[in-house]
Amino acid sequence: MKTQENLIQRKIPYQPVSDSDVAIPKEVAGKGMSIPTDVERAVRKLKKLDWEEDKLYSLSKDDGTGQSIFIMLHPDSEADNILNQLNEEDIKKSAPIIVKFTIGERPIWSHYVSNDAPTYYFSENIVDNIGIVWSNPEDLPVSAKLITITMGADLITLKKSTKEMYALTGMAVIKEQEFEEFDGVVMRHPTVLEFGILPYGKGAKGCGLDIENENFIEDYAKQYGGGGGTYDFKQKGTAYASPDMYVGTGMEEEFLLPPEVNFGQQSSLSADEAIVFTLVMENPTFTTDNFTGRNSRSPSSKLIETVMFPGDEGLLAPMGTGKNGDLVNCGEELPEGRVLKSITPAFDNGEIISVLMEFRDGSKAIFPDEETRTFQATDKETGQMLKGVVQKKGFYKYTGNPRQEYETVKEQRRMRNLNRDFNILVEDANITRAIAWYGGENGEIMEVIVPDPDNASKSILITIPLTEA
Repeated sequence: MKTQENLIQRKIPYQPVSDSDVAIPKEVAGKGMSIPTDVERAVRKLKKLDWEEDKLYSLSKDDGTGQSIFIMLHPDSEADNILNQLNEEDIKKSAPIIVKFTIGERPIWSHYVSNDAPTYYFSENIVDNIGIVWSNPEDLPVSAKLITITMGADLITLKKSTKEMYALTGMAVIKEQEFEEFDGVVMRHPTVLEFGILPYGKGAKGCGLDIENENFIEDYAKQYGGGGGTYDFKQKGTAYASPDMYVGTGMEEEFLLPPEVNFGQQSSLSADEAIVFTLVMENPTFTTDNFTGRNSRSPSSKLIETVMFPGDEGLLAPMGTGKNGDLVNCGEELPEGRVLKSITPAFDNGEIISVLMEFRDGSKAIFPDEETRTFQATDKETGQMLKGVVQKKGFYKYTGNPRQEYETVKEQRRMRNLNRDFNILVEDANITRAIAWYGGENGEIMEVIVPDPDNASKSILITIPLTEA
């Protein structure tokens, strides 16, 4: 499985739960959990003059459907441990879940983010309205101070309590309970949010069992037998929301400033044009196996890559937005050669200031970031994140033969990254062209595979002693 560094950085699960002690629902709602919104990557901005303290930005089904926010609920391991100690049979554990609330749809949840992640229903009701109180848009990035989610008669509220966490109300709450002594110790069950796995439980309304009933422990254990179960969550969760959720809705013009660049007035690239830019990776963590940025001639120099579109869309999935404003890796699942729909650069005084890339899956990416000039993408082969600063110098529109130019860019990238300890170069030409490695017991020989001079379709192995006989 690929390593999704973007999700790792944000502490969002990207792999299936491996712990067999976690309760896994048997009834699946669908497949595919989107990447939670990242407000720091919002393309559009809130209007500043219309903002007021505690103003509720409300979005309902009448304004357009398909817009989403996400929350992540975190398990309370103390509650799990106490219930296990009180019951003769093992009770399944809780696990973190990501919940997606989409206007006009039933909310869904999953244990991790992936295109193939199984999803389950969070509620029987449809999301009718999402209201958000935003922080002052003068202070970027904005953040949601308060979120309200209306689902029929149910209302879930998230109020920001720390930089990343939100106090959550509107779910079933099990208040602190004191049980009889266990091995001489009084057991106290902490106050938690209770979620009952549907359709056996009642979703956000809990498991439907009375904790004060004398048979509660036995009944609690039985629910796991038919694919149900209960998760106990902390009363604080993580919320993900972005002003981009208003794009394409009836509230776009009222809530958002016009786009910084009107790409509708710009011309898209023709078949003989491409966009080329220089990317400086200031943090080596944000390089990939295919885009290392290294210069083998100068190992201590800055990590720099030349990136080209069209061309690198076969390897890179830029971070952007989907049809409904969800954060996506653009074109990640599209076959090579059928990725890009169009590329549109915007100019100011002859210099490129922004680029819009539209993909055949309906997603789009705009780069560089207006303030930080960053470009971010996921390496399709490894799942690693490439992130760097687009340099003003070397950011240009190429005209000529893009395919031929891309081969040149790839060759220069390969030569910059070439490990000169394992390759033989003559006047910058890599004459080994394939594989070289140290051999022997102590690396006293070099084994080199090179083309057979008598048969270009074959290779031969050459052994080179590195020490005197």
